[in-house]
Amino acid sequence: MNHDREEKKIAELFDELKRQDQLHAPPFARLWAAAVSQSERAGRRRVSLRLVAAVAMVLLVAGSLVILFKQPSGPSTPIERAEFALAISGWRSPTDFLLAPVDKQLLRTVPRLDESLHEIQTIASYKN
Repeated sequence: MNHDREEKKIAELFDELKRQDQLHAPPFARLWAAAVSQSERAGRRRVSLRLVAAVAMVLLVAGSLVILFKQPSGPSTPIERAEFALAISGWRSPTDFLLAPVDKQLLRTVPRLDESLHEIQTIASYKN
């Protein structure tokens, strides 16, 4: 019997919680209407994003075609072409010195296992 009373008390407590929730909860119809209007706004946003993406793609393709079919403005006479080729072949990068090793002379000689570094350096300096 004690067990039945506890179950009834628990059921009454749950009913009280349910009544309190119903007092504070907004009506379902208002929530449903808000959800529908929000989804309609999101749908309009999706359409506008698709339109923006399509316009961007059209502009990208149009720009690519303009660049592709534009006439090159390089040297036109053979003399100008030769001068241009000569100028390009003599060009050096401003950072070209960074690619050169610190001590080129040491790298030009092959070290021997029975020599010290000092002897290798003196041999390299005599070869110059």
